[in-house]
Amino acid sequence: MSDFTYDSLTKQRKHYIDAIIEHGEDIGIDLSKDTYCRAELRRISMSLKGKKWIPNWITHDHARRAGVGVFHLPEVQEKYLANKEGNIPVLTEEEEKIRAREDKKAKIRKRLEAEINEEVEEEIAW
Repeated sequence: MSDFTYDSLTKQRKHYIDAIIEHGEDIGIDLSKDTYCRAELRRISMSLKGKKWIPNWITHDHARRAGVGVFHLPEVQEKYLANKEGNIPVLTEEEEKIRAREDKKAKIRKRLEAEINEEVEEEIAW
């Protein structure tokens, strides 16, 4: 088997791995393992895209085949265990974008409030 790591994946492939982590436990999939059967991956695809199709980069890569209808996805185990050990919440790419926007909004709000308070204090001093 090739050396598969989460960091070596493309953005689109990371998105699918993140979806497995995000939806896996909710649909009864053990995320601490490194092989997944076709039925498990179809349930993930249905949760993510509403379609049963498993990405070709998984099904057509002979190095990922662990048996008939079973595929190596050690990237899931790698990210899941790292998140679990570090108590890092598992966020999808979209959730990360939303969190970044919320952080930016909070910083802007704080800066504007400070400027308003400064102006009010100046007016009171008059």
